This record gives sequence, structure tokens and C-alpha cells, in this order.
Amino acid sequence: MFRQARELLMNGFARLGDEPERPPWPADSMKAIQATRLDFELDFADLLTAALNGYLTRREWAQRLRTLLRKYGTKAYLDGLFDGGVLDGELDDDDTAELNRLLAEQSQYVTELGRVLFRDDDTVITGAQADAKPAMWFNKSIMPMYDAGRLSANRNEMCEWVLGPTEEHCPSCSAASGQIHRRRDWFRTGIYPKSDQI
Repeated sequence: MFRQARELLMNGFARLGDEPERPPWPADSMKAIQATRLDFELDFADLLTAALNGYLTRREWAQRLRTLLRKYGTKAYLDGLFDGGVLDGELDDDDTAELNRLLAEQSQYVTELGRVLFRDDDTVITGAQADAKPAMWFNKSIMPMYDAGRLSANRNEMCEWVLGPTEEHCPSCSAASGQIHRRRDWFRTGIYPKSDQI
């Protein structure tokens, strides 16, 4: 019974030394990114409405939008990691660098939209354009961060160290048994199947 329960808990974790295969993630694994999408689009629409109604200065609006992009970009990246099998809920240094790069790319679009929203002439965004902007900004600005998280998950897959049928195991293998870490972390420490360090 305990072995079956353990297998159920570990479902989706690759075992080091096994042939790589995609974990059987549930069909609804994209629920997290959909919740992120809905929250972002609502917050973006509120921010856009505040700008159109003159409640914010251009500087305040740009600062809030950049904060919004960071908040939801980070959530989307983590959603991508999770949907790809990295379940620890953390960004490593490479993830942080990639997320920062993607966020920096968005700065020019914030500036361009701000220029349109805060013109001194009578040019305004129509209601139809305003209604389309939250979804457009999610697809162009936030979704690429989700995709980057999924890509990162391929090299950050969570792996459990499982002892093989050998009668005696070295101290490193015995100590690692049952531990779960990202694949790249196992390799970074030099503990992996047939390593010279074990």
C-alpha cells in the first residue's frame, strides 16, 4: 500500500537513469496560466481605464504597467515551469536572467502606448481598441514568458534519485536516495548515474 501511495505522489517525476519521457500531466495543467491571464487582463483593463479617464499621469501609468508586467510575467514564467514539471516554484539564476530580458523588451511598448494615451491632441483610443488591448498585451507580452518557462522546464526537470538493484551502494548514492532536485542541479553537484564522483 505504501509503495502504491509513493508512486501516486511521485507521478510525474522522472527517475534518474530512466529513459526520458514526458510526465503524464493532467489535461487541465494549463489552468494556472488561464487564471494568470484573467487576472492580468482585468488589471490591465483597469489601468487602461484609469489612464483614459485622466486619473493617472503618464509617468504613474508607465510605472504601474511595468510593475504589472513584472508581476504577471513572473507568474506566467512560474506557470510555464510548473506545467513543464518543475514543481519547486522557484526561479533559478538563468530563469531570472531570461525573465528580465523579456521584461526589458516590453519597455519600448509601454513607452509607445503611453505616447498614444497621453497625447495633447484629440487623438484617443476608441472603445473597441481599448477592449482589445488587454488580450493583445497578454498574448504579446505575458504569454512569451509562459513559453520561456516551459522551455526552461525541459532542462530543469525534477528528478528523484532511486537506487538500482545493486546490493551495495556507495555513500553518495545512499545519501542521495529519495532526494528530488532539478536535473541540472544533480549534474552541477556531480551526482548523476555513472559519475566519477559516485
